[in-house]
Amino acid sequence: MSCFSGLSDGAIAFTIFGGVFFLVIVGVTISIRRESNAFNSASDMTAFAKVVSRVVERQGRSSNAYHIAFEFQDGTRKSFEVKLDQYNTITDSDTGMLTYRENGKYLFFISFDRQA
Repeated sequence: MSCFSGLSDGAIAFTIFGGVFFLVIVGVTISIRRESNAFNSASDMTAFAKVVSRVVERQGRSSNAYHIAFEFQDGTRKSFEVKLDQYNTITDSDTGMLTYRENGKYLFFISFDRQA
């Protein structure tokens, strides 16, 4: 005897679809919490850096992602996604103190204080 005996085909399909939908929602929720925990568990890092590139990445018809790459005094580079207002106030070759968070695969831009 099947656990679906007595149910119509539509009811079975609805039950299966509902179960899959529930699993997707749970997966998305877990992913969001992991990213939030990664941000909250990382400590702020501040280092002198120079802007080496600025890139606008088109994402669909009406949205963009803004990236700025910084080079540190030891020669390493890190690229951050930033908000439009941050992108517009930071120019190529700017130098200053970069504050960010890094935890495993997550990298978060906090601020950049330009030196005069």
